[in-house]
Amino acid sequence: TEHFLADGYERTSMDNVARTAAVSKQTVYQHFETKAALLAHVVTDVIGRASTDADAPIAALAESDDLPRDLRVYARAQLRWVIQPAPMRLRRLIVAEAQTFPDLAQLFYELGPQAAVDQLSTAIARLHDRGLVAAPDPARAAADLNWLVLSDAINRAMFLGIDRPLTEHQIRTHADHACDTFLAAYGTET
Repeated sequence: TEHFLADGYERTSMDNVARTAAVSKQTVYQHFETKAALLAHVVTDVIGRASTDADAPIAALAESDDLPRDLRVYARAQLRWVIQPAPMRLRRLIVAEAQTFPDLAQLFYELGPQAAVDQLSTAIARLHDRGLVAAPDPARAAADLNWLVLSDAINRAMFLGIDRPLTEHQIRTHADHACDTFLAAYGTET
C-alpha cells in the first residue's frame, strides 16, 4: 500500500515491496500472482478500512427520529472517512490507471462509491417509507446526497493533490450545507 500510494503503479517494484515486507520476492508472488493482483488487494484493503466508519451512521439514518441531526452525523462521517490521505491517493492512482486496468477501476467503483450510494439508497428508501423524505427514487436521492456531501472536497483533493484530512470546521460547514440543501429538495417538513 505504502509503495503504490507514494510511487504509483509503474514506479512500484515488487523488489521494493518484498524488501519493505521483509520477505523474498518469491514469497510476494506466492500470495499475489501479479503486481496488478497486489494492487487489487490494496484497493480492497484501503476501501474496507475507510468505509467501516460510515456503516453505523447510515444504519442510524434509516431509523432516525431526528433527521436533520442524523443526516449531519452521516455527512460528517462520510467526509471524515473519504477525505483521508490513503483513500484520496488510491483514488488518484485508480483514475490514472483506469484505462490500463479497467477491471480494477470497476472494483474500486463498486467497493467505494457505488457501495456507499447503495447503502444510502436503502436508508433513504426507509426514510421515504416513513414519510420523512419525499424520495420516490431513492437511488437518485442517494446519489444527490452523496454528491452534495463529497463533490467540492473530492474535487479539491483530487485536482489540487491535497493529502490531509479536512478540519472539523470544514467538515461541519460543508456537511451542514449539503444536508440543508438535501432537506430543501427532499424533506417533507416545512
